[in-house]
Amino acid sequence: MARKHSSGPIVSQTKETDGAIFIPASLADFFTGTWTKTRLAAGDIVLRKTAADEAGQFSFPLGAILLQKIGDDPANLDTPHDIRGFEVVSMDLIYGIATEALDAHSFDIHEVTYADNVANAVDSTLGGTLLGSLATAIQANPYVTNVGPAVASPIVVGRNTALRNLILEVSWDAAATTVLDYYGLYVRYNYNLL
Repeated sequence: MARKHSSGPIVSQTKETDGAIFIPASLADFFTGTWTKTRLAAGDIVLRKTAADEAGQFSFPLGAILLQKIGDDPANLDTPHDIRGFEVVSMDLIYGIATEALDAHSFDIHEVTYADNVANAVDSTLGGTLLGSLATAIQANPYVTNVGPAVASPIVVGRNTALRNLILEVSWDAAATTVLDYYGLYVRYNYNLL
């Protein structure tokens, strides 16, 4: 029997659960400031903000990124079971702060629902009370901060409903000489639970 190879999304022959994926900061959308992909050392890559006294946001389009990596109901791959969606169990944001502390640093998870000729509906209550709070103090090594959701309130990506997107948005307020680095987001998930 010939093997079938796929370079696309993950496909399951059985009902698997429990996975994780690292999403590099280079896949996030940065809206304010000047950011440069920087190699700190071998295999140690960040997006670094050029020092300036300013505030802004960036976001990870989680729905789009995760569905590309994990997949949804694959077709034409002869699988006996479809991957039927997945839930985000926890996420860790990896970042560094040096030289001068941030003035503020926060995050939220939004689910956006789109419809024709209707204002976008943004739900910012997903995951219940989100865990963790982002640091503002400088330290020599990177922070790894859990950014929710609470274990009792996992987030089902798209809730198996069309025209929805899941976004993690991070807000920051840098001082004049703050060196701010973002490495990425580590997402733990379960799938085939629906």
